[in-house]
Amino acid sequence: MDILRKKLNLIIPFLLIFSLISCSKDEEILQNEIVNEENIDELIEFTIDGITYKSVNNDLGFMILMTDYQGTARHTVNQGQTPTINYNFNYKFTQGGALLFFELEETIYTESQNILKKFKTPTYKPLNAFQINKFEYDETTNKVTIEFSGTLNSNTNSLESRQIEGKIIQNLGVGQPWGRDYCYLKSNGGTLDVLSSYYQVWGNGSGNQNINYVTGDGYNISIQLDQPLINYNNLTFNENSTINRVLFKKALSPYLINDADLGSVYSQQVWEEYKTSGNLIVTDVYIGNKPGGGLHIKGLINLTVLDDNNNVLDILELEFVTIN
Repeated sequence: MDILRKKLNLIIPFLLIFSLISCSKDEEILQNEIVNEENIDELIEFTIDGITYKSVNNDLGFMILMTDYQGTARHTVNQGQTPTINYNFNYKFTQGGALLFFELEETIYTESQNILKKFKTPTYKPLNAFQINKFEYDETTNKVTIEFSGTLNSNTNSLESRQIEGKIIQNLGVGQPWGRDYCYLKSNGGTLDVLSSYYQVWGNGSGNQNINYVTGDGYNISIQLDQPLINYNNLTFNENSTINRVLFKKALSPYLINDADLGSVYSQQVWEEYKTSGNLIVTDVYIGNKPGGGLHIKGLINLTVLDDNNNVLDILELEFVTIN
């Protein structure tokens, strides 16, 4: 027993010293990780179907701000010096941080051929099963950070998809300002969190004007007028109005994917239309800051959304900016 006690007396101080050294080493590693994170200029870290990839400061791609934030990021998986898979991400956000689309191009290299597959968010409901958990622009460091997770679907095979989550950090390049200022529609009240991603203005050649906003959650809010909005200060409408009104629609499944023509997809997409009433008020008319931006109109819409039995589903306070 005395011999065992003596051995323990020798071992315990050694274990304490080892423990202190280990803790100090862990703290040193943690501090290094924090420093490294601060020094990251570019990063892509993502998991596809359970396999994780990461690349830091390695010419990952670029993001540029012009009318919207547009970016690409890429990562190649090598076996030795031979590339086996290339992942190329393409994405676009509005200046308000709303997602227009997120796309993955996956190229598998084989001895006989290169197999390219594309996976993308739906055209009019990009947030259906794919979430942007963070979109942040740091004006001090000039870095954009995107964190995402969810499902991207094949644009050719409805049965194929990719489960993905990840993070991208990129330096932002600013292009020559052109075109219009940021046009948008967002909610300042109501139960729906509305922020437009897709936006369009068009007329039918007879003086009519339609101002169309679509959100990432698949809501379509459209101002339909018999003459340009610049001619109005205050507009009141109800569920029986056939013109000079604001329509409210919701995209229904299946949600379509298309790379080329948003207009044709709009007509193919199934929409559920609700009754609406309310009023539209023009609050400001101004010249845009960007060259060629032209006349901009800002306003508010008080919109009551009704079901077929005229039951109130939501009362929205919507702020918008459009071009004349």
